[in-house]
Amino acid sequence: MLALDLDGTILDLSLNLDQRDVQVVGSLVGKGVMVVACTGRPFPGALPWVPTTWLSR
Repeated sequence: MLALDLDGTILDLSLNLDQRDVQVVGSLVGKGVMVVACTGRPFPGALPWVPTTWLSR
């Protein structure tokens, strides 16, 4: 399991995802690693920032 904070960790200060992070996390998901977002945001506020490829499993 990989737990990622959103704001200031996987998202930069401009709320952008680095494509390298997207690729690496997507690769881990492809290998069966469960990825969860750990955030203080309410669930609906977190969903737009979690790439759908991470949620496909």
